[in-house]
Amino acid sequence: MSGRLTTDGPPGGGPGGRLSDRVAGSLALGGDASDHAQVSSRERFLRLPPGYDPFAPRPVASHAFPAKRLIVVLRSDAKSDRYALHRFPDGSVCWRADTFTAPEDPAEPECWIAHRGELTVAQVIEVAPDHGRAVLEWTRAEIAKGTEIIDSADPHVWHCRVRSLERLRRELEVASGGGSERAA
Repeated sequence: MSGRLTTDGPPGGGPGGRLSDRVAGSLALGGDASDHAQVSSRERFLRLPPGYDPFAPRPVASHAFPAKRLIVVLRSDAKSDRYALHRFPDGSVCWRADTFTAPEDPAEPECWIAHRGELTVAQVIEVAPDHGRAVLEWTRAEIAKGTEIIDSADPHVWHCRVRSLERLRRELEVASGGGSERAA
């Protein structure tokens, strides 16, 4: 009778018995316990990938804003991660990551809570794969502008810009599949 539901309750589980006895007996599977594929919660947790955190925020949606060279990733914890190709006043340019909280009132702006550092082109593509083409295009466009966009006579600004563009060029080559990781 393996795998068949039984309808008779346990001894003493009649109308005067405990409700839990009647329910358990009415849904019990016939046959030996070894015939049933029971998975304990411990076994289910053993199947999770290493380093998996069930409480870690997950990406919910993402959107690219070409005019700002910005990608916003909305997270399950009501925060957003922003990845932007940013020009700094010192002439340098890089992909940067920042985190913002959602305001309590939708009419208010989001609040910046963390700068998560500078990223390579490949790292940005990894965190926002749906926008990989935009990341590559925006990076290529920034490199193509070269030093023409600098309106400063400060040699430090020129030096930082040139160095940043060289680094972006190497990162772009790696992310496009044309170079090795050692080149970056």
